[in-house]
Amino acid sequence: MAEIIEFSKVKLAREVGDKLKELGWSASAIRSDEAGIVFYLYDVDSRQLKLIQLPNSAVELVEKQRQVDSDQITHATICGDLGVRMGRDLGEGVSDQVDNELAYSAMLYALGTKVYDHLKRTRDRKVNVGFFILRYFDKSLNDWVLRPAATPMPGILGPKEAYEAINHILSIDHAQHPERFN
Repeated sequence: MAEIIEFSKVKLAREVGDKLKELGWSASAIRSDEAGIVFYLYDVDSRQLKLIQLPNSAVELVEKQRQVDSDQITHATICGDLGVRMGRDLGEGVSDQVDNELAYSAMLYALGTKVYDHLKRTRDRKVNVGFFILRYFDKSLNDWVLRPAATPMPGILGPKEAYEAINHILSIDHAQHPERFN
């Protein structure tokens, strides 16, 4: 029986990997067949885009831990940590541990946003949902900022669709906050 289970896990992993490759992603981006939050992490300066999925079981663990630790760590500290990681760790070839730390930091950041509050109330837990985090330099603040946004579509976007969504988010920011870019 164990061989059958192992074979089906390998088959499922292959199917997930094939689907990601069809969409244009690296097969290592999704490590679970369980639905969850798909983070699209984009650094505007380096133009690096990374997709990382955090399954619902991991999302719940991070949510519970954050509730316990809420008085010990500020959202500003979380933002700073994620901003540094995004500036450093979005390239290809980083270790699984670095990706796991990046996913954990992204989830901690998301928990402190209104975007995630809305997403949590409205999402279907049976499908992957997307959460964008963009990092760019805000000239009015003379500092790096993180910009959260959710995707309106369930599932995993291909790189082309992800870049289109990123451009849409940035065009909104340019129109509503030109001082950030001038």
